[in-house]
Amino acid sequence: MADKDFGNEDEYLGWLEKQIDLFPEEFVLVIENRTPIGQLELTEREYEGNKIGYKFMVLNTKKTWRGGSRKKLHEYAF
Repeated sequence: MADKDFGNEDEYLGWLEKQIDLFPEEFVLVIENRTPIGQLELTEREYEGNKIGYKFMVLNTKKTWRGGSRKKLHEYAF
């Protein structure tokens, strides 16, 4: 898939800003050196008396994915 398949960047960032306003602890925009490099979506719920969680991590660049940022984001999420 190409970047064009994911829609307009400004529309996406607008959507993400709304989600962050509504759910500040669940939606996190990851910024490094003033540049957005990814996002986290974190959810914790109770199911049948147990706490369960969901983590969705998006990293925008191969450099970010291969570098130490992936581990740092994983640790932040947990």
